[in-house]
Amino acid sequence: MSVEVLLNVIVICLLVPTIIFAVILNKRLEVLRSSRADLGRLIEAFNEATTRAEAGIPRLKQAADSTGSHLKEQIQKAQILRDDLAFMIDRAENAAGRLETQSRSGNFASSGTASVKETETKPSRRLSSEDPEEIMNSALSVAEGILRDNPVDGPRFGKRPKASSASFAGSEDERSEAERELLKALQSMR
Repeated sequence: MSVEVLLNVIVICLLVPTIIFAVILNKRLEVLRSSRADLGRLIEAFNEATTRAEAGIPRLKQAADSTGSHLKEQIQKAQILRDDLAFMIDRAENAAGRLETQSRSGNFASSGTASVKETETKPSRRLSSEDPEEIMNSALSVAEGILRDNPVDGPRFGKRPKASSASFAGSEDERSEAERELLKALQSMR
């Protein structure tokens, strides 16, 4: 064998793997070319989604601003109601303290009056609603019930004749100063 034939055999042996590698590379390039079209469609869809998102941002901001301002108004109203209820509770506690002091000192009329022990044994009413209007109506009815059950006379609460529970619905002149103040405070909260 000559050197020339030997070199040709070596070149042939090297060309066979090169051809096989070229065929494999060509198939991969075809896959890449077809993937490029899919990638182009994906980029277009992504661009469209980005455009829609950018267009939606101002609407979202506007909705957030309007909701925020509405929520702020609701919070302010709730704080006003909370302050009013705190004021009413304070006034009611003061009135209850005065009524208790008067009942202990014996200045209540004996007819139609509940004793302090009877009052203490009554179950306290719990509010089952967060509705401010219902709370106001409940507070007003409780105050009217207290004033109806405990008519007062004497210099501390204003001078008036002894009142029975039936005279609670009477004229404004028959009510004591404390009753009028409590009812005014409760009715102004409506």
